[in-house]
Amino acid sequence: LLLPVSLPCFDKSTLKKSETQEKNKLPTKEEIEEEKKQAAAAEKS
Repeated sequence: LLLPVSLPCFDKSTLKKSETQEKNKLPTKEEIEEEKKQAAAAEKS
């Protein structure tokens, strides 16, 4: 693994603060169960 030579003198104070936003959240257990019920109902019809 080769790192750029400029990395050791990187200045963190020049970075801006940013808010982290989740774009693809994982479904909850309830959401998965609901999708399974809908898929099963769709198969029956």
